Amino acid sequence: MTTLRNTVSLIFFDDDGKILLQHRTDDAPIFPSYRWLFGGTIKKGETPKETVNREIWEEINYRLINPTHVLTIQYQDAAHNNSGNKYYFIEKCLDKSNLKLNEGQDMKWFSYDELLKLQMIDHNLEAIKKIYPTIINR
Repeated sequence: MTTLRNTVSLIFFDDDGKILLQHRTDDAPIFPSYRWLFGGTIKKGETPKETVNREIWEEINYRLINPTHVLTIQYQDAAHNNSGNKYYFIEKCLDKSNLKLNEGQDMKWFSYDELLKLQMIDHNLEAIKKIYPTIINR
């Protein structure tokens, strides 16, 4: 039986158009060692925007200013019996000095060309490809 799991992801970018990605731990329950967008599961009663704000604070101690919803996809993860809607948000990082990783083994800023070579979940990579022109035009 497939579990409905609606989630959010943030494409967090800097002045140079680099995107911040988490490096999942080697023992993560799903997609160990993958590069991952920050975000998480929408809790009952939460809006996607409330979730992205909560998740980013929990994961990297950053208070988002105005995350912009840019894409919603339906995803299917047959390997882990999950499916649902994934809401993608973007925001430019205005201050990198207080970022503190609270989940994963590290985080790093990647250029578009660099991230195309990383081990990432397919639907996140496809979303970045669709959304990236919006980022470089901001």
